[in-house]
Amino acid sequence: MALSSDLIFSIIATCLCGTLILFRCVYRAIWRCHIHKTCHRHWRSDDTIMAFALLPLIGRSATILSAYVLNPLQSMSPVSVEEANAVSLTAAQLTANRVLARKLLIPGRICYALFLWCLKLCLLVFYSRFINTLDWGKRAATITWCAWELAPPETLPTCAKAMANLLTMAITNILTDLVLIALPFPMLRNVRLQKKDKIQLSLLFSIGTIVVLITILRLPLILTQSLSQRSRSLWASIEILCACIVANAAFFFTLSRDIQRRHTSHSQGSNIVPAEPVLYLRRISTSSAVGGAHFSSSKASSKGEDRVTALDDMYNDETRIIGR
Repeated sequence: MALSSDLIFSIIATCLCGTLILFRCVYRAIWRCHIHKTCHRHWRSDDTIMAFALLPLIGRSATILSAYVLNPLQSMSPVSVEEANAVSLTAAQLTANRVLARKLLIPGRICYALFLWCLKLCLLVFYSRFINTLDWGKRAATITWCAWELAPPETLPTCAKAMANLLTMAITNILTDLVLIALPFPMLRNVRLQKKDKIQLSLLFSIGTIVVLITILRLPLILTQSLSQRSRSLWASIEILCACIVANAAFFFTLSRDIQRRHTSHSQGSNIVPAEPVLYLRRISTSSAVGGAHFSSSKASSKGEDRVTALDDMYNDETRIIGR
């Protein structure tokens, strides 16, 4: 059976996402830096989350592929004898295939949501190396959880359409993406960096708006097609691909800077003089978060050697490379 263009795109998107994640994980696991512990070439908790995200990514691809093989048109109408004869099956067998195909959409949607939330969690862990957990964030999460638990029980949804699932996922994705985009900007505003560096970092942190625009765009397009499952799967694949690129943008940006400055895994000598000042980012507490992040740069001594201000808890080399 020939695969539809929508299904082919979904497979390609899954392969691209898997390639990005595997490259990141292999790079961090094999090419480690042995010069200093703060280098970005170390396996971190966000890499573990990104590696775990492969499971729901593969799970969604497998369930969607199986659902389309069993029910290529995602039809919900009763099976006719002519349709069964066209595929050399009995009406009962074709009906069972359609029922199973619709059931497979449920784990597919769960894997879709789990993959996106793994990417969001990965970004949050990345940002946590900039600033400690905010107290107001804990309070907001507690209030939201209580409001969710105190909500009255909902009536059972109608079969197959799942409009509530579509709207809920879209709205929560938009809101959480906007929060993730806005989170680093208050800190970036108070950082002592050149205007060019601030613009560069702003563009890097703002790349998540692409996912927001896609989520906003997919809603009316899906609704105009009467909640077509083919349309939902296609736009979900597009959103997954873009979200994976956004979540790994900082890593590949760091990698490109790493290649440009020819970072090595082992020290080449005892006296290493950087060509330009290196910027460090402190981990700051909640009380000092309003005042902004504090950077300290190295100053050249009379002997030509750079002396870097000591920090209690330094961010890794990603910040140094990004801040250059």
